[in-house]
Amino acid sequence: MAAGATFQDLGRPGFRRFGVPLGGAFDQESHRLALALVGAADGPTLEIPIPGAEFEAVADDRMAVVGAVVPIVLDGTSLLSQSSFRVHPGQRLSIGPADQGLRVYLASARGWRVKRRLESASGVVPDSELASGLELPTREGLVRLAAPPSSLDRGPVRLLPGPQATIDDLQALSHGVFQVGLNSNRVGIRLQGGDFAPRGELTSEPSVFGAVQLAPSGELLVHGPDGPTIGGYPKVAVVAMADLDRLGQLRPGMEVRFEMIDPHRAQELRTAREERLATTFRDLKLSLA
Repeated sequence: MAAGATFQDLGRPGFRRFGVPLGGAFDQESHRLALALVGAADGPTLEIPIPGAEFEAVADDRMAVVGAVVPIVLDGTSLLSQSSFRVHPGQRLSIGPADQGLRVYLASARGWRVKRRLESASGVVPDSELASGLELPTREGLVRLAAPPSSLDRGPVRLLPGPQATIDDLQALSHGVFQVGLNSNRVGIRLQGGDFAPRGELTSEPSVFGAVQLAPSGELLVHGPDGPTIGGYPKVAVVAMADLDRLGQLRPGMEVRFEMIDPHRAQELRTAREERLATTFRDLKLSLA
């Protein structure tokens, strides 16, 4: 198994008013593509924080590994990342440390036997059992994505101005070079860098996945899917929805740059992303038929 691995799905929308974070896969695109590669419309995947994991197949299945670029070995045979493949009982699957990105998503055509909490499997620690009785796709060979997930893109992360942003804050975000802190996780990503004027705390108010807060230390805190539902630091920006998945692939020590955009551009990027994914899902469905 893999240390720190948890089942993830689309999360728990609608429960934030009760103080429950959204949860779900940190990289939703990789999660959805992994499911599509095994012919599944929905369900949980296993989110694996690299480095490495090892599994033994207990049944015939079709599996997929999508997300970070990693070495994959099935019974001594190297496989390509961003692909699906057949496994048989007793075979051993090894997923090595990432060359690019941070998290991978392991999908099973049989599905996973997971106890849901508040209508979601998000955050459930795995056992070793697969669901049974599901019909497997007939495609035997390896199927690979035509292009890696956009969550691995190297360009600037796009931001919209936050409600407490000053002109100086926006300048610092636009021109700064930031480094991902070692203590980043699903709750939030810590970024060092930039030239920000000291700011104090505010009265706590609702926050969202992707909110960029400025701590009194000058450090930036970017809320993750398990992040708080309220926050009292100034919210200087929010990550555009089209780039939220990229947060899940930021590695400690990695350099990050930002680009400020307006709401119209953010909507254009979101629409283009969903159209591209819809085309990919259609092509994968045809290839597995």
